[in-house]
Amino acid sequence: MARKRFIKGPTGCRRVSFGFVPQLACPVDLSSIDNQRAYPTQAKKGHGFTLIELMVTLTIAVILLTVAVPSYQSFVASTELTTSANDLIAAINLTRSESVKRDAIVSLQSTNQTKDFAAGYCIVVGDPGNCSGAVRQWEALGSEVTLTVSGASASVGFDGLGGLTSSQAVVFDICRDNELHRRVTVSLMGRPKLTSLASCPL
Repeated sequence: MARKRFIKGPTGCRRVSFGFVPQLACPVDLSSIDNQRAYPTQAKKGHGFTLIELMVTLTIAVILLTVAVPSYQSFVASTELTTSANDLIAAINLTRSESVKRDAIVSLQSTNQTKDFAAGYCIVVGDPGNCSGAVRQWEALGSEVTLTVSGASASVGFDGLGGLTSSQAVVFDICRDNELHRRVTVSLMGRPKLTSLASCPL
């Protein structure tokens, strides 16, 4: 078998002899290969947005905002109104329940002793005319929500049987921005009913 010999050539390469056939083996600069692997797309440069692309994007964003913002505001208003109506119905049912449990008159009345229940309301035993010693009390509603009760009284009383102490049904009107309207009607039996109307009453 022929012996393998390395002989340094004139250019820094090594001459390798396999038998009678001489060959050159030159060193390879590995750093250049590593750089090519690390930056294979170095010649390709990224491009930013063109003016036309930017204008199209801004136009689409404006259209989306124009459609979405009013819808979101309407959703928030409707949610606030529904929450206020549900809280009122819960207060009416609790007042009625307390009157039956105590077998006595229990009233739901406004905090400020007026027909304006948006300032807050409470449940009291009897009809003292204020929220002193209230069974439970609700805070004022949002500044854009109005809540008024029909009739001249600032309170709604329930007797020991759970019916109204008044001779006619009681109507609560809940409004917001003069556009959204919820009405809660309390029958003589003391049962509340929720309805939605197109606009608030004048």
